[in-house]
Amino acid sequence: MYETSKNSVLEMTKKYHTKHGRYIIKLPNPFKFNSHQRFREMCESLDHDDSVEFDLRHVTSIDSSALGMLMLAHEYFGKDRNRLFLSHIHTNVKSVFDVARMDVLYTMH
Repeated sequence: MYETSKNSVLEMTKKYHTKHGRYIIKLPNPFKFNSHQRFREMCESLDHDDSVEFDLRHVTSIDSSALGMLMLAHEYFGKDRNRLFLSHIHTNVKSVFDVARMDVLYTMH
């Protein structure tokens, strides 16, 4: 099942990946404050104990509001790094994540 939002350059989508047993939310580019409402709706449509992967393959830059959204998602999903994943991270986004210590909150691959 896909849910999409067309308010960004690329759509934000959510689907369940049975092989990995988790939901995958593909984030749009740009991933900024204007994505907040849809991001929140997608997270809140899931249970607090679901396993979630945020796919950043289209995200080429990230701002402080996007970091805040990911931190709020970490809180929402129970602060369990073993169920929260960030994937397909561009090099420049990875450097921001390194400074923000996102590897403490999420499994990154």
